[in-house]
Amino acid sequence: MMKSAEFGGRVKQLEAVLSMIQDIATQIRYRALPLTDLIRQMSVQKDLECLPFLKQCAKNCEEGMAFPDAWEQSVGKQGKKSYLKEKDLSILYAFGSGLGTTDVEGQLANCHLHGKLVEESLKQARADRDGMGRLYSTLGILAGIGAAIVFA
Repeated sequence: MMKSAEFGGRVKQLEAVLSMIQDIATQIRYRALPLTDLIRQMSVQKDLECLPFLKQCAKNCEEGMAFPDAWEQSVGKQGKKSYLKEKDLSILYAFGSGLGTTDVEGQLANCHLHGKLVEESLKQARADRDGMGRLYSTLGILAGIGAAIVFA
């Protein structure tokens, strides 16, 4: 059952990452906030609370760490505790390294590119959840029934 929950957790987190990237693109286009303020705002959004690296990144920035370093450290530290795979984390690393390094159009292109990459990962994660997640769930139930029969 825990293995089945991992598939659902990855889907939920990837959906949140996609939402975060889309929100960042919107904020860059219309508000032009500094990255530290933008991440601070994102870190307290209810729909993004399943992404603990945002809070860590905001905290790192408040402590004076430069944004690229804060992002890399927080994704590295908090990402390993999440359901995200290495491929997903590498997308996040690349996304963060492109933020704040170009003009508005370049940053929007960065958001668009990494949004598409997350969409592909999300599609695969949903397929895994629907296929393998159900399989693990069924195996867990059958194992429980088998144990009940053996110990009864």
